[in-house]
Amino acid sequence: MESFDILFPLNLSPLTYFVPEDLKGSVKPGQLVRAEIRSTEKVGLVLGRSSAHGIKPISGICTTEPLVSESLLGLINWMADYYMVNKGLVLKTMYPREFYDVVSEGMDIPKCSKSEKRGQYQSLLFNIHQGSDEILLLNDLIKNEKNIIILCPERSYLDTVSERLIPTFGERLCLLHGDLSKRERIQSYRQIISGQSDIVIGTRIAIFAPLKDVSLIVVLREGDASYKNIQGMRFHGRDVAVKRGYLEKAKVIMSSSAPSVESYYNAIRGKYKLVSYGGHSKGPRIEIVDMNRSPKVSPYISNRAIDVSRSCLKSAGNLLFLVNRKGYSLIRCRDCDHIEGCRMCKVPLVYHKDRNILLCHYCGTSIETTDLCPACGGATLEAVGAGTQRIVSEIKGYLNTDPLRLEKGIRIEGVKARFEGMREGVVIVSTGIIKRFQLEGRFKACIFINPDLYLQFPDFRSGERLFNELQNIREWVEPGGLVLIQTRFPENHVYRAFRKRSILEFYNTELSLRRSLLYPPFSKFAAVTITCEKEDTQVIEEILNSSPVKEFIDGCFRDLLPFPRVKGRLRKKSSWRVIFKSSSQKRLREGIQELLLKTEGKKGIKIVVDVDPVSLLSEASAWH
Repeated sequence: MESFDILFPLNLSPLTYFVPEDLKGSVKPGQLVRAEIRSTEKVGLVLGRSSAHGIKPISGICTTEPLVSESLLGLINWMADYYMVNKGLVLKTMYPREFYDVVSEGMDIPKCSKSEKRGQYQSLLFNIHQGSDEILLLNDLIKNEKNIIILCPERSYLDTVSERLIPTFGERLCLLHGDLSKRERIQSYRQIISGQSDIVIGTRIAIFAPLKDVSLIVVLREGDASYKNIQGMRFHGRDVAVKRGYLEKAKVIMSSSAPSVESYYNAIRGKYKLVSYGGHSKGPRIEIVDMNRSPKVSPYISNRAIDVSRSCLKSAGNLLFLVNRKGYSLIRCRDCDHIEGCRMCKVPLVYHKDRNILLCHYCGTSIETTDLCPACGGATLEAVGAGTQRIVSEIKGYLNTDPLRLEKGIRIEGVKARFEGMREGVVIVSTGIIKRFQLEGRFKACIFINPDLYLQFPDFRSGERLFNELQNIREWVEPGGLVLIQTRFPENHVYRAFRKRSILEFYNTELSLRRSLLYPPFSKFAAVTITCEKEDTQVIEEILNSSPVKEFIDGCFRDLLPFPRVKGRLRKKSSWRVIFKSSSQKRLREGIQELLLKTEGKKGIKIVVDVDPVSLLSEASAWH
């Protein structure tokens, strides 16, 4: 009797079922079928024949033809192996509930003809010169292709790109992203499965679109960290796109004005083909202000910034102050240097002057401010560091204007309406959230108040993030305008390369630094987060210090001294974040597998593996 391995969208490995007589000869890999699991009938995916004998029968067939292609089946296997998760979790990540609702309707699946393959796998990295070039590149790429997937890092950019494509491609194009309503998502999957739409554009989840015979995959702004999924299964959309292109024998195009260091390294090694695209525009002027020596109207605003602002407003130009911190400031005791932090998240609390509270930007915990230091009882508390509220307060005084403040937590809809209809001569004070708007050429000047915060962030990708941010800012300012960077480290290689407009200088210096420290792309990283109940704390400590787990961890840490094991508290649970590092992917996996083996079957212990993390620190320490 035939048996097949069936995969369900659950955090489980495949299960084996036998084919009853009435379905004999009808079951094929890639089909969606119904089968009982945990006393409930569910829709599952047929992976292939099994040498084992199934105990339960397949109940019925949802699709007469395979819906998931052989290439996508191969992608499931690769993702489960590379990201070290169950195949069922991969399937759960790939398709939302609406996908199975469409399949359960019993719609016809077009029969796939045995046509010859269109071409061969090729990966190209396009270094574009300005944002508008990316749309032109996209139009050139897709006009003569069929069965295309286009990835955008964020919803705002997705809206812009799709608006440009819909007039030309009409119903051939459909959207896939997390903000679609249930009805819209069902409609998109219907269009894809029926063959009505052969161009799928979306965020990282669109890479799993059930298209057959994909010929082209495009990853726009490929260096954007938003392609990394940081909840559930930690996959990277760009890397999965490259693997799917390889399995589909399709062309993969990645584009960015500031490619990721890893992609640039792959290009100079010949793994990707590096292509320069677009014309050179005049661009804005770039000026670096040394905050160690330059005159200042306050500790955070230079005289030069005020002069530029007044000149900009006098000529009715729009002005942006970019600030890398919400709120007003941090509160420090001058007697003992104590800065009050969140007891759960272990990050500094930020003073919000309008509400007179100290707030954690990670978990939302807030406490009332006091006049005395909680550590030493001293009465010499002072505000240090500048957040958006403080900069707004100072600008009001110096420029006699009321700036528009934009940050996470402020209702975007109202701000967006004001922003998109803004008149000439508007001043905006914003965090990085302003990237959600399409800003190309909208400002006469941009003043970056505190870019050095990137460099103070203890992560090897800090310089890359800062360079990417500076490249974004350059595109927001009109040709002939001014980008003013305030820094206490004017000779840092990031600022030096940006000032010279030399992308090559940045990448060459950055790669040299990473090679000397054995950071990616010269090694492999994985972050493993372990969470358990309080009573299991000793168990985890014993496992981490046992042989051979300790040997693997210590070996991985030998060249990573600034990043020891991090232990934290999350409400009533204990948590650890263990960083594994190795020049060998195989050795990295062995270390993690030993840890998984030691904790297998222990209730109350949760382990999350993040291969190729975008940050070595926990989400609690990320920018907010």
